This record gives sequence, structure tokens and C-alpha cells, in this order.
Amino acid sequence: MSIASEITRISTNIADAYEACEAKGALMPAAARRKSAALYDTVLSIPSRAEAPKKAINIYDYDGTRLLSVDTPAELAQVDQSDIAPYHKGLRFGGFNHTIEEISSCYRKYGRCDVGVIYTTEDGNGGHPTRLYLSLPNSVNLSPTLFLQISDGSLTVDWGDGSAPDVICESGSSYVNITQGHTYAVAGDYVISLLFSGEGGYILGQGATATTVLGDYELIYASYLIKAEIGAYCALNTNAFRQHKSLRDVVITEGLTSLPRSAFQACYSLRCLILPNGISAVGTAALSTLYSLSSVSLPPSLTEIQTSAFAASFLIDMILPDGLVTIGGSAFSNVSGLTFIALPDSVTSIGASAFNGCSNLKILDMTDYTEPSSVPALANTRALSDTALSEIWMSSAEMKAAFSASANWSSYSNIFTVK
Repeated sequence: MSIASEITRISTNIADAYEACEAKGALMPAAARRKSAALYDTVLSIPSRAEAPKKAINIYDYDGTRLLSVDTPAELAQVDQSDIAPYHKGLRFGGFNHTIEEISSCYRKYGRCDVGVIYTTEDGNGGHPTRLYLSLPNSVNLSPTLFLQISDGSLTVDWGDGSAPDVICESGSSYVNITQGHTYAVAGDYVISLLFSGEGGYILGQGATATTVLGDYELIYASYLIKAEIGAYCALNTNAFRQHKSLRDVVITEGLTSLPRSAFQACYSLRCLILPNGISAVGTAALSTLYSLSSVSLPPSLTEIQTSAFAASFLIDMILPDGLVTIGGSAFSNVSGLTFIALPDSVTSIGASAFNGCSNLKILDMTDYTEPSSVPALANTRALSDTALSEIWMSSAEMKAAFSASANWSSYSNIFTVK
């Protein structure tokens, strides 16, 4: 065997090994890039990576995998962040959605913190595309359509089947509705790549109707989108991914400022969502009826959780960030997996039926409130009804008295407990 062919064989083995690692969820930091002809065989013998045992501070990947758990912020500060994130083809590690200082603040208040890993997309040429991963079976028509809005620039759509990309150009600052279709020759798995250049941007979905990124949410293609990576210059419209029932993984890069109404409503397969710092609002029903959602990391920038934002989702844990101001009506209604909620003292209002129907919610921690004048407005007693509440924790006797004298809170004074 010649030297050249041996080098080729080794390079192929390394590339195949990384693909196998990615498929199994194995961590592949830069230090692991060893030129070993046996690397691929070794990787094939690696079992799927087990999650780190849960501790006070937990670092999550976009798919909900717990990458690292530590006991204190000081312990986390000693870890090189770039060693935590696994290798994902086409993604570049962008840090955490909390700073170490923000993690420390959360830890001091609540004794725990959930942190998410943030990525940026990349195409190898300096571009940061949005990617939509489709799996088209033989039983469907093979002509999906994208529904978008574009302003002041050009959008290159690569359909992922080797055909010439479509280039869509629009001038002016107003967004223009675009409907772009494509026909695939055979069934299979395809990655649609959207790359924007210009002064404006583009939005997935159209208007305030049921037109998602792949059409009316009742149409068949909503069932065949399995993953979405939101790249640069991209925003989401109302209903952008509503009822995309097979959507398992979503990567949201920095740049979004809010999740609009019903953005991911009824995405039954979505397991985790990491919101980057910069997002200030979770819109009405944006993350409702998510039956597979087990974890979500909310950034310190979040100030508003709107009506029914998480209603009927299957969350089992939730840390509300410092800086949150408003919890809308029915925001967490019927989230039966929640057993404990701690509210930061930045919250000034809790909407009607906000936690109604959280049938396993046993403890509400209000110990962050230390000033009698800061008692948050509780819209009605149904905000906490149909729960298993046995204790509402207070920071002092003075705060217990202040809550007992406040409208609607007084109905729960018999379970106020000073901690």
C-alpha cells in the first residue's frame, strides 16, 4: 500500500469515526482528533453516552442531554467550556445561555441552575444558514413548499438533493411573502439550507394565519420535519412550527428576541429547548402542548411569559430567571409534572389561572420577596387552584403578613410557611 493511499484510508476512517460519534451522541473535543487507522473500529464499540448524574448546576445540550453536572459555580468556573460541548456537524459552540455570574446569582437564590449550550450554524465558508431536516417517505408526494417572508437582500435555498439552488431577491425594507416549492426525485432524508445576504432578513412562516414554514399546519409535510437549526438573519413568525409533530430537535442561535405566538405549539416530539440570552418574551401558547418536553433553559433576558405559553406541556422542572416580570394567564396551566416553583422577586404580576391544574405542584417558593411592598399581584385564586399545594414559603413573618393581607393571596394564608 502506498503512502498516499494509506493517508487517504486514515483520513476516511477519521471522518467516518466522527460521523459515528455524532450519531451516538459521544463527546468529541478537538483534542480527540487523533490520526489512528483503528479509530473507526474503536468508535463503533462505544456505547451511547450516558448522561451525567444530576447535581445543583446542570449543563444541557439542545436535545436535552445533560452534558455536565457540578455542585457549585466555582467548580463550573474551573472547567473549559469548549470541552463540555459535543461535536455536532455544521454547528459551532457559542458558549452558555448564562454567564458564570448569572449562574452564581441563580445558585445563591435557589441552590440550583439549569444552563443550556448555545451554537451558531456554519457552512464552512463563513455563512450561518438555517437548516431544515426533512425525512420524506415513499408514501408522500415529494414536492414540499417553503413559506417565508424576505426583506432587502437575497436568500439562497439549497434543497439538499444536488440540484441548483434557488436564489430569491427582494429590495426594500418591507417584508414580502415568498412561496417557494421544489420536487424531489426520490424519497429520502434531505437538508434544506437557507443562507441570507443583505441588509434585511427573512422570517419562517407567513402572517398570523396557520401558514407555517411548510404550509398550513394540517398539511402532510408538517409531519416530516425532524430537526431545525435557526441561523443568522432569521426570525420566526406566528405559528412558524405549529403542529410539526415529528420535530425532535431545535437549535436556536443568538439573534432572536422573542418566541412568537404558537411558534412551537403541539410539536409533540420536541424534547428540549435552549433559549439564548436576548430573548425577552415567550409568546402566547408558544410552547404549549409539548408532550415530550422534559427540560427548557430560560435565559436571564426573559421578562415576559405570555398567556398559555407552557400550558399542558410535560415539563417536570422549571427555573424562572431573575428579571422575569410578568407571568400571563394560564401560562403553566395543566403542567402536571411540576412539583416545585420558585418565583424571583422581579415578578410583579401572576395572571388568571397561571398555575391552575398543575396537579402535582406542592411547593411555591416566594422567599426571594423580602419587601412588603413587593408582593406580586395575583389575578385570581384560580391562579393556584387544582394543585397539590401544601406550602407557600415566605422569607419572614413580616412577608407572611404582607401576603396574607393581599388580594387573592389571603386565600392561601393557611399554608404560608416561613423558611
